[in-house]
Amino acid sequence: MEPIAASPRLARPTSARSQPTSSSPPPPAANFFQLLANSPAATEAYLSWERALAAGGQLTCRQRELLALTVAEINGAKYDLEAHGRASARLGVSEEDIRLARRASAPAPSDKALLEFARAVVLQRGDISDSDFQAMRQAGFTDAHITEVISAIALNIFTNYFNHVGRTPVDQPPRAT
Repeated sequence: MEPIAASPRLARPTSARSQPTSSSPPPPAANFFQLLANSPAATEAYLSWERALAAGGQLTCRQRELLALTVAEINGAKYDLEAHGRASARLGVSEEDIRLARRASAPAPSDKALLEFARAVVLQRGDISDSDFQAMRQAGFTDAHITEVISAIALNIFTNYFNHVGRTPVDQPPRAT
């Protein structure tokens, strides 16, 4: 029997009222989206935010996934670590680079600067030092990049906290690392 502490707190919605409006495509079948569907407004807000960063953003998909791993590690978000680990692997990120990202590090200097900045923002609740900010500039990041990094951090903190509160079960068995 599963321990009570590991049981989901939020139920999957069963009524039509719980589904996003017809202006949005249905969310993926992942447990996160199934629980998020308790609020059509929250689902649409999340999907819109995610799509905006992906479609017109300065950060690459790979950078966003590495950043998500850094933030999830800081927040102890098991569901998100697993989900973003899988997504990173699908993008061709090596297991070693996934492990490094969880520690806010990377072999590429620009990725390392990005992840160190993200770690500083999360741990210092946005009250970063001038040297943290200048490290991003020296790595070639623009105001648009920095703004998107902060936006991606906030989006990932939302999913981390949501999955903690909801005790979202991991979708698949953990990856072999």
